[in-house]
Amino acid sequence: MKKSFLYPALFCLSGLLISGSVTAQTETKPQRGYGVSVSQTQPEFPGGPDSLQKYLDFNLIFPKDAHNAKVQGTSYVGFKVGREGQLSDVRVLNSLHPALDEEAIRLVKAMPNWVPGTISGKPADMQYILSIDFILPKSQK
Repeated sequence: MKKSFLYPALFCLSGLLISGSVTAQTETKPQRGYGVSVSQTQPEFPGGPDSLQKYLDFNLIFPKDAHNAKVQGTSYVGFKVGREGQLSDVRVLNSLHPALDEEAIRLVKAMPNWVPGTISGKPADMQYILSIDFILPKSQK
């Protein structure tokens, strides 16, 4: 009889040990930085991406020098959008052709003020990189 009593006791004891080890593995202590959220929104052209594309389509003038040289491609222009939405520090990040670089800078400098980006709900200065596609019409390639 002593043996039959011993087996259930060992089974219960092993169950407690196993369940104790499982909870020890799933317990985690809070780490520094958790629970703090910082929301950030990116600067935006007034009216959003569709309005930006319309602005570029309507205002882009393909320079004759680049057209004659049959140069095309994507120009990346970096600039700062200030707390008030003003654009500054405009520069071409990759040069395709001097005439295309000038046109890309002209386009950005002629833009209206943007909606500024925010950090934790407050307007902030932010860097922005805009891609501008210079594509020759198919008949002129």
